[in-house]
Amino acid sequence: MVARYRNPPHPHAYGFRGPPSPERLRTLARAERDRYKPASFTKGSKNAARPASRPTPPQKSSEDYKEKEWDVFVDLNRARSEPAAAIAHDDRSLVQFYHLLPPKSEPDPALLLTRFLESTSDESLSRYNAHAIINLYHSAQHWESSRSQKTMTSRHYSLLIALFGALSVITSAYESTLLPRRATPSALLVQMIPQAYSDHWKFIKLVAKDKEEAGFSTGLIDRYWLMRQESAAAVAIPEEERIYRRREFNAHLKRAMAYHRRLHVQEPLFHTDICSTLVSHGAEVHADHVLDQMGRILLERPGLDPLLRKVLWQLALTRSDISSEARSRFADVVNAHLTDAAAQDKPSSPRPPPRSVTMKSGEIIVDVAPPTLDDVYVALFRVVTSSFDMSTFEWPDIAQWARTEVTALLSQTHSSSHADLFWQHIILLATASPSALEVQATQSPDIQLGDDVYRRRWIFVCSLLAILRVCEAQAYSADANTRRVLSSFWNMWLTAHRASPHSCPAPVERAILLGFIRTAGLAGDETLLDEIIGALPTLQHLLLKYEDYVRTGPFGDSGRAGAALELGAAYVQIHARAGSLDWAGVCCAVHRAKTVTTEDGLNNYANQLMRHLLRLRRSSAAAELYHVLVENVIKFADQTRVEMCQVFALELSTFPLAMQLHDERVMPRTKMCAVLVALTRGVFRQRFARINSTVARNLVASIDHHEYTPAPRTREHAHFRWTLVTGVASGAHDAVLDLLAKRLAKSSDPSYEFLSRFIVGIAGQLLKQRLFRAAARLLDLMPARHPARARLITLTIVRLSRGTAYHVGRKVWLKHRSVWVNDRHRLSRAAVLYKFARFNARDPHPTATMTLRRQRLEPRRPDVAYRTAMQLLVRAGRIRAANRLHTAIQTAGHVHEKTASVLGNILLYSRLRPRRQRRLLRQVRAVFAKLDELCASPNFRPDRVTLNIVLKAVIHWDLAIDVSKLRYLFNQLIASGYPGAPLPIYLGRAETAFDMGKIQRVMQDVPRGPIHFARHVRPLYRQFMSAFRARGDWESTRILSRQVAALRDRVAERERVRLIKTSIGRSRARYAREHARLVSSAG
Repeated sequence: MVARYRNPPHPHAYGFRGPPSPERLRTLARAERDRYKPASFTKGSKNAARPASRPTPPQKSSEDYKEKEWDVFVDLNRARSEPAAAIAHDDRSLVQFYHLLPPKSEPDPALLLTRFLESTSDESLSRYNAHAIINLYHSAQHWESSRSQKTMTSRHYSLLIALFGALSVITSAYESTLLPRRATPSALLVQMIPQAYSDHWKFIKLVAKDKEEAGFSTGLIDRYWLMRQESAAAVAIPEEERIYRRREFNAHLKRAMAYHRRLHVQEPLFHTDICSTLVSHGAEVHADHVLDQMGRILLERPGLDPLLRKVLWQLALTRSDISSEARSRFADVVNAHLTDAAAQDKPSSPRPPPRSVTMKSGEIIVDVAPPTLDDVYVALFRVVTSSFDMSTFEWPDIAQWARTEVTALLSQTHSSSHADLFWQHIILLATASPSALEVQATQSPDIQLGDDVYRRRWIFVCSLLAILRVCEAQAYSADANTRRVLSSFWNMWLTAHRASPHSCPAPVERAILLGFIRTAGLAGDETLLDEIIGALPTLQHLLLKYEDYVRTGPFGDSGRAGAALELGAAYVQIHARAGSLDWAGVCCAVHRAKTVTTEDGLNNYANQLMRHLLRLRRSSAAAELYHVLVENVIKFADQTRVEMCQVFALELSTFPLAMQLHDERVMPRTKMCAVLVALTRGVFRQRFARINSTVARNLVASIDHHEYTPAPRTREHAHFRWTLVTGVASGAHDAVLDLLAKRLAKSSDPSYEFLSRFIVGIAGQLLKQRLFRAAARLLDLMPARHPARARLITLTIVRLSRGTAYHVGRKVWLKHRSVWVNDRHRLSRAAVLYKFARFNARDPHPTATMTLRRQRLEPRRPDVAYRTAMQLLVRAGRIRAANRLHTAIQTAGHVHEKTASVLGNILLYSRLRPRRQRRLLRQVRAVFAKLDELCASPNFRPDRVTLNIVLKAVIHWDLAIDVSKLRYLFNQLIASGYPGAPLPIYLGRAETAFDMGKIQRVMQDVPRGPIHFARHVRPLYRQFMSAFRARGDWESTRILSRQVAALRDRVAERERVRLIKTSIGRSRARYAREHARLVSSAG
C-alpha cells in the first residue's frame, strides 16, 4: 500500500523560495557537521571555547549510527544551553538530524522522530522543524511502502501518533505571527489529516481483528478535531467552512460507530474515547445525537458496561444541553436494559473482585475484566453523591461521608438483588428523567433485610439524597403527584429507619429529615408534616441533636449560620405541632444569628421561625427575632446596593406580622418607626420607580397603622414623599388614598398641612397612570378651601376628556361645578368641554358639537372658551359651523386682536384637513382664498403661525415646486429673519423665476417680534426637511438637521443661563428679606 499525498502544503508555507531541494538540505547538513571540529584543534582556532571532552563525530557508516546519533543529540542539548548557539541550531536541528544519515541507510522514521521530540524542548521547535516533520512523514510513507504489510502498518501508525504530538507542541508553543497566515502547523496538519485518515481506514479493513490498533481511530478523530479548532483560532475561517467541518466530523463519527457495530467487537477504549471527545468538544457536537447513538449501541450490545458508565458520567450528568426528549428516550433504553439484566441476574452468582481502583480527574477507572453491571451502578452512585450539591443543606461533611461509604462498596463481593436494582433504577431516572419518579413510586417493592443489610442501606441512603433533591425542585408545582411521591418515599425511609435506627450517621439523617420537611413545606403537604410529628418518639434523638447544635453551633461562620437557622426552623416546626418547644434554645439561636453577614439564609429561615412563633402566641420570642430583622434591614438600607432589592422586598412582605406585633404591644412604636424610616430610606436610595404591589401596599398600610409622620424639612420627610409616590406608581393607590383619607379628615393631624400641599403631586401621578376613578376619589378628599382645588379639578377634567372617560368626567363635573358658581361668566376649557360638548377633545364626534352655541359663550375671558370651541368644531369636521361661529364672534367684537389671529389660524389650518393627496392645487387655492378673506377682516393680523400654514400648503404641491424652488423658498425665509443659514442653489437663475406672490406679502405682514423656537422655528424646519426627503434631496435634509440641532443647543444654553440668573436673583431677594427681618428684630 503506497500512500499518496493528495493535498500538498501551500508553496508559501516554506517562504517565497518554496521547499528546499534534497541537495540543498544535504549541503546545509554538511555545513552544520563541518562546524563541529574535533577537540584536538589548537588554542587559537574558532572552536577553542568548546570543551575538550566533546566526543568526536563518528564517520559515515551504518555501523556507527548509534554513536553518531548520540553525538548529534549532545550537540543539540549544548545548543539549547547556549543562547547564541541555540539561535543558530534552532531552525536547522531536525534538518541536520535527518540528513546527516548516509543515503543508503534505512533508519526508522518513527524512531528518529520520537527520539528527537524527547530530546528537544518546546522552545526549540520552529517553522523549519514543522515542515521537516511533514517531510519526514512523506519519507516514512515511501519508506514503509517497501516493507511488508504487517511491519508497515505498525510502524506507520506509530509515526502518525508521534507526528500529531509534535505538531500539537508546535501549535501550542508558537503564535500565529511567527508563521505566514496560511502556513501555521495547524493549517498544514488540517490539510494532511484527511489522507492519514483515509490510510487508517484502509488499515482497519486489512487488520480488523487487531484490537490494539482498533482504538486508534477515535484518537485520530480526537486529534483531528483538536487541530481543526486550533487552526480555526489561528486563521479566520468563514462560518460556512466551520459548518462543513462540523458535518465532516459528525460523518466520521457515524462511520466509526457503524463500523464497530458491524464488527461486533467490544471496544471499551474506542467508546470511552468517543465520549471524551464529545464532552471536550461539546460546543461543536449536539449532545442529543450522541445520546441517541449511545442508546442504540446499548440496545444492540447490552453487555457494554463501560460504555454505559461513560455515557452516564460525561453526558447524562454533566451536559446541560441535553433536551428532555433525549433524556426520556435514553431512560427508556436503560429501563429495558435494566429489566433484562435483572431477569438474568442470580443472587448467588459471585463476581470477581476488582483488581484496582484509582481516581483521576473526577472519574473512576476500575480495572475489571470483564466489568459487570453492578460495578457500573456502584460507580454511578459515587458520581451522584459527588455531584450532589450538599450546600443546599449546608452540610459539607455529608458529601465526604457519602464518597467514603460508597467507595467501600467497591470491595464488596455480593451480587445485585431485585431491590438493589430498583433503587439503582430510581437513581438513574432521577438524573435522566425526573418525571418517571411518579410511576416508580407506586411500584416500589418491599425492602427485605438480609445478609447484605449494610450494602443495601447505603444504596438506599444515596438514592434518597438524590431523590429528595429532585422532589424539592419539583415541589413548587404542589400537585397531587408530587405529594404522593413524597409520601411514598417518607414511608420507605421511616420503615428502614425503624428497622435499624443507629445505622445511619446523624448528619445524613438530618439532611434527609430537612429535605422531607422543606419539600413538604414547599408543596403545602400538611398531612406529611403531621406524619413527621407522629414519628417523634422514633426521631427524638435527632431532635436532641438539633437542640445541641442550635445551642452550641459555630455561628461565627456565615455559611454555618444559615445551616443553624435551617435546623432551628425545622426544630420549631416539629416542636410547635407537638406542643413542646424549648424557648431557651430558640432565643439562643436568635441572639447568635445577629452576627450573620449573609442575608438570604437569615431572612428565609427567620421568617419561618416567626410565623410558627406567632401561631403559638409567644410573641416575646417573635419580637426578639424581629429585632434581628430590623437591624439587618437598617444595615441593608444604608448600604445602597442594587443586589439587595430582592432581600429588601422580602423584608417588606413581613409587615402584616409587624402590625400583629404592634397590636399585641410587644414592640414599641419607636422601634417600628425606626423600621419604617429604614425602609423608606432604602426605597429612596435605590430610586425604585416601581416595586411589587403587595410590598408597596404592606408598606403604606404599615405607615398608616403605626401613624408614622416624619418632621417637615427633614431627610426622612423626603423619603416619605418618595414612598407615597412609589406606592401610587406600583399599584397601591388604594392604600395611599386610605392614608390620605384618615390624615385629611383631622385638621389637627401633624401631616395635614403637608398632605394638603402634596395631594396635587399624587393627583398628577394618578392621572399619569390613567387611574381616573382614584383621581376622582382624591378630588373628594381635598379640603374645600384648598388653593389649588379649582386648578386640579380643571386638570382632572381635561385629562379625563383625553382619556375618553365619559362617565367619570360627567360625575366629576356635576359634583365639583360649584367651583364656578360665584362667577358664572368664568368658563374655562373644562367648562366648555363638559358643560357644552361632553366628549373627547382630541377626536370629537360631530353630533356632540351641536350643543356649542354662540349665545351661551359669553365669558369674561373669551380667549380660552372661543379657541376651545373653534378647535372642537374643526376637529369634528364641521367647517361651516366653525365659519359661522367665527363670523358671530367678529360681529360681536368682544375679542382681542391676538385672539382673532388665533381663531383665523385655526380656520386657515382647517383647509388642510383632511390632506388631499391628488388635489393639491385645489388645496393651495383654498388656503390662499381663505387667507384673503381673513386679511380683509379688521382684527386679523397674520403672524408666523399663518406663514407656516401657507408654507405647508405650498410645500405639499410637489408637482409645481421642485427641489430648486424649494431651496429658493427656504433662502427667502432665512432672509426674512428666521435663524439659520441659506442653502446652496446649483441650477443658476432658473429659480428666480418662481413667483413668490402672496407668500412674500404674508412675509411682509408678519410682525417683527421675537421668534420662538418650539412654535415657529422647529415646525418650519420639520416641514422643509420632510419636503426635501420626499423629493430625494438628502443633502439639504442633513444640513437642516444639523441646523436644528445647533439651534436647539443654543436655546437650551440660553434657557440654562436664564434660570441661573433667576435663581441668583431670588436668592439675593431672599437674603435681603432675611437681613431686613434680623435688623428689625434687633432694633
